[in-house]
Amino acid sequence: MKFNTLAKQNAKKALGNRWGGAIAVVLMISAISLLFSILESMFTVFFGLPDFYEILAYLLEGRDLPPAAIPSVIISGVFAVLGFLVLTPLKLGVTNWLYQLTGGQPREISSLFFFFDSPCLFFKSLFLRLGIAVRMFFWAVLCLSPGVVFTGIGDYLARPDASAADHALAAAGITLGSILLLLGFAALWICSFRYFLAGYLLCADPDLGVGTVIRLSVRGTRGRLSKLAQFQLSFLGWYLLCLLVLPLLYVAPYTGASMAIYARYLIERDNLIPRQESPTGRIVDQDYIDLGPQPD
Repeated sequence: MKFNTLAKQNAKKALGNRWGGAIAVVLMISAISLLFSILESMFTVFFGLPDFYEILAYLLEGRDLPPAAIPSVIISGVFAVLGFLVLTPLKLGVTNWLYQLTGGQPREISSLFFFFDSPCLFFKSLFLRLGIAVRMFFWAVLCLSPGVVFTGIGDYLARPDASAADHALAAAGITLGSILLLLGFAALWICSFRYFLAGYLLCADPDLGVGTVIRLSVRGTRGRLSKLAQFQLSFLGWYLLCLLVLPLLYVAPYTGASMAIYARYLIERDNLIPRQESPTGRIVDQDYIDLGPQPD
C-alpha cells in the first residue's frame, strides 16, 4: 500500500471517536478569526472610517487618500497585531493537539492553549512564525525576482511613444515575465515545505529553540520537498469542496491529521528527536510503524 494512502487511513483512525472535538477546534479557530474581522469592521463603521477596500480603490485610481485613511490603517494594524498575538500560539496549539492525537496520545481540547502556558512558550510560537516568515521573504525575493524584472522591463517598453520593435519586445518581456512569475510562485510554494516540520518539532519537544527546530526541519525535509508537495496536492479535491463551507468541518481535521502523520514519520525516520512512546507503545497502529523507509 502506498505511503500517502496509508497515512490518510491512519489519520482517520487517529481521529476515531475524536471527530466531535476536531470539529469544535475548527469552529473555535474560525470563530476567533471572524471575531477580529467583525470588531475591526465595527470600529471603522462606528467612527465613519474607510475600510481596506475603499483605501485600495483610492490607491488604484491614483487619488489622494482622505485624512480618515490614516486612523483606519492604524486600527487595521492594531487588529492585525492582536490577531497575530492570539492566533499564532493558538494555531500552533492545534498542531500540538493533532500531533499528540496521531501519536496515540489524545489530549483534551484545553491543550490547544498549550503555548499560552508560559511566556517562554508564547514567545517561542511568535518567534517561530516570524523566523519562518523572514526566511520565506528571502525565498520570495529569489524566486520571484526574475519574473518581476522581465515584467517590469516589458511594462517600460510598452510606453505609448515606443516603436513597433519596442512593443514586440514589451509583449515578449511581459509574457516571459508572467511565465517566470508562475514558476516562481510554484518554486516558492515548494520551498515553504523546508519549514514544514518546525511546528511539529516544537510541539514534540518544547524545550528546543526556534533556530534549532527550523534547522532540524530543513534537515528532515531535505530531498522530500516534491513528495510533500504531491501529498498536499492529493487533497486538492477536498480543498475545492471546502468552497461549499460546510465540508470544511471534515476536511480541516482530516488533512491536518494526515499532515501530522507525515510529519511524525519524517521526524522518526531521521530520529530528529528521541522517540516518545505513546501509552500503548504504538503511534496509531502497527501498519504505520512498519512502513519502513520511503524510496528517495
